[in-house]
Amino acid sequence: MNDLSPASIRQRAIDYIGVAAADGDEAVALKRALAALRVYSNDAEITVITCMLLNDWQRFEDSLALLYALRTTDPERVEPALAETYEAMHRIEDALAIRHEIYRKRPEHPLSHFQYIRSLLRAGEFQLAESELRQFERFGRPKMEWQLRRLLLNRQHRRLEALELIESGPAGNPDDPAVASALLQQLMMLCKKDGDAFAKERARGILDDLDLSEPSVLDRWLPLIRLALTLDRHDDVKVLLDLMPHGSRTRGVLEVRAWAAHKSGDVEQARTLWDEIRAKNPIPQVRPCWADELTRVDGQSMGSAAGEIRLFTVIRNELWRLPWFLEYYRSRGVDRFFFVDNDSTDGSREWLLDQAEVHVFSTNNSYALGKSGMVWVNALMGEFGVDGWNIYVDVDEALVFPGIEQSSIRHLTDYMDRNGHDLAAGQMVDMFSRNPSTLGAGEYEHDFIESYPYFDNSYYRTSTRYCPYYFTSGGARRRFGAGENQTKTPIVRGGRNIQFLSSSHMVTPGVISDVSVALLHFKLAGNFQKQANEDAIVNNRTVACRLRYQAYADFMERVPAGQIDMSNNDTHRFRSSQTLVDLGLISAPASFGF
Repeated sequence: MNDLSPASIRQRAIDYIGVAAADGDEAVALKRALAALRVYSNDAEITVITCMLLNDWQRFEDSLALLYALRTTDPERVEPALAETYEAMHRIEDALAIRHEIYRKRPEHPLSHFQYIRSLLRAGEFQLAESELRQFERFGRPKMEWQLRRLLLNRQHRRLEALELIESGPAGNPDDPAVASALLQQLMMLCKKDGDAFAKERARGILDDLDLSEPSVLDRWLPLIRLALTLDRHDDVKVLLDLMPHGSRTRGVLEVRAWAAHKSGDVEQARTLWDEIRAKNPIPQVRPCWADELTRVDGQSMGSAAGEIRLFTVIRNELWRLPWFLEYYRSRGVDRFFFVDNDSTDGSREWLLDQAEVHVFSTNNSYALGKSGMVWVNALMGEFGVDGWNIYVDVDEALVFPGIEQSSIRHLTDYMDRNGHDLAAGQMVDMFSRNPSTLGAGEYEHDFIESYPYFDNSYYRTSTRYCPYYFTSGGARRRFGAGENQTKTPIVRGGRNIQFLSSSHMVTPGVISDVSVALLHFKLAGNFQKQANEDAIVNNRTVACRLRYQAYADFMERVPAGQIDMSNNDTHRFRSSQTLVDLGLISAPASFGF
């Protein structure tokens, strides 16, 4: 007999939301949550569930309004959700203040202390977090302590130490069920970000000994697939994929199926699967731009994109790079430039407004909420780049491909047109100077390639499930310990619904050109130490970005003054694109004609 009591009907509404979320359809889950909220408008639990879904879709103002309306009536349930919302908005200091206040009110409660320490780690407050962790031991919660110590070590880029901690398990219990998935994820990070030989060997052993009949394999399905991809064991990925029920349509399943389709040559099927992902899941990078988010401030005329090569980029206080940047790309065939100026104060915007074929869009919105500018770039490309070829680069990047010195970018795009290619991919190459004084000085640069001609050829690649399907790490920045993805996809065909997902590190599927490219990357230029320190404390950045710049700044502080020479046995001097061809960093078939 059905229970039709008010409490039962309410619980069914909550369960109904959960079913959609478990099926991987967050769009339906949000629709159901909003419907439930119309009936239970003062229900704190349903409000919090709804707000967490709203956060995923970046509807933060709606989420904050709902939470503030109930904050005084049910603070115990609402305030942690408010802190999570601020964290999703990258308002880390605001989130931390709430977490600290919750813990201050309930110092005897392990969860409140756990969440406070986790917020400290997200904010990069490592010393205070370590102090609080020692106090946390009084609760006798080994699994929670184990989780926090893992997070601390990984945030500090101490990934091998984190691996040792994981393998010992909570309270020295390696058989704890939580260890298995954590171990797979840690090994994947070590293989991908560090190319660690020990981690690779350990990971191969796990995959070799895997018993596919074990029920626990399905529980670890996605981490196992990610690990197999990282080791380029594509046959293992396909075997694991076949284990999944064919009716499963969660995002993780769809992403791997899209990878498999692309690898088999069925790019259209990969596109179709990604269309389903976008319809069912929040992807903030491709959300519509808010009406007041970008304001066009130039008065130049603009024709059709047909036949044009258009470049899109985002800047903030980059005046010292702009003359070189425009000259470099104009001389290589870019017809028109689109700049998003994110609240510059150094005259960048004013200088750009005096330049021909340059269009400037202004915003003072959060760079972090703009997903490192991807929201703005995707929006502008969708509006102004539909009929042509589009380039997305940062202003500290110089595009290079085989023979660019004797040709132009149009030579590459014409070749891609003839062969039905949608995008060109490759990697960043971090450039630096062997002259210590150059790194610490300089207001303006006339030729970055001349001033910073050196790079380390110490890159390695692993496979991923995101187009262009590889993760590149290494180079000069490996000494900072961050293990950043240096894969880039800077050239895409307009009108093919190709969108950037993480800068241009990852994109939605398209036909990948057999000509690979590089971006000479001049991050380690100018007064790099000063810039790294500034970026480490800018709240407009994502948390990961701030921590990365903090790692840069910490490294520079450890280097004795006047001893910043970063050269070693892997160091080469860039002389032309042929340098990168000879080292195997870029390539092209004979039919490309370079």
